[in-house]
Amino acid sequence: MSDDSKVQQFVLLAKGARGKALADLISKATAAPGVYGFGELLASLNVAEVTKDDLAPFYSLLQLFAFGTWADYKAQSASLPQLNEQQSSKLKQLTVVSLALQTK
Repeated sequence: MSDDSKVQQFVLLAKGARGKALADLISKATAAPGVYGFGELLASLNVAEVTKDDLAPFYSLLQLFAFGTWADYKAQSASLPQLNEQQSSKLKQLTVVSLALQTK
């Protein structure tokens, strides 16, 4: 399965998810091997609904994976869900890529 189809799978699942199920989907997507693009999932209308309730930290977590770095997570960790080992590793990898793009 290609990386793009993995992302699409999460986007499709997000269309039918609500509340806690959507928060779980965000956790699974941010931990899933081979999924490194989160913009499409972030743009999903259902995902935006998570900002309206006590699950808002999961939306912030998804934003962090889409646009943030490990340092951003450390600075905001008190208001975000705790990362598991796969999520920590992936966010660190994304941070390295981000830094490599900034420092040529």
